[in-house]
Amino acid sequence: MSDETKAAVESIAAAFAAWPSEFGAICDRVSAAVRAEAYGDTVESLAREIEAIIARQGSMQEEDLLTLGWSKPALVETLPDALETVRARASRHLS
Repeated sequence: MSDETKAAVESIAAAFAAWPSEFGAICDRVSAAVRAEAYGDTVESLAREIEAIIARQGSMQEEDLLTLGWSKPALVETLPDALETVRARASRHLS
């Protein structure tokens, strides 16, 4: 194999060796974006449920959300952000 051919093969091999890591990084970014969007959708859904409960009952307890099918792990993860969303909406509404 000539030096030129050998250099070309090594260059191609290096490009293919780098490709999986670039592909993996792209996949990681896409997965993170999808997870963030799904989390945002979950928070929004929970915030709407909280607003509906408060509008109907005047207050809300964790049991109300459990009755609607929310799991404790989901509430632990998303409730703080959902409550912040509800507070922000209420503040804007009162302004």
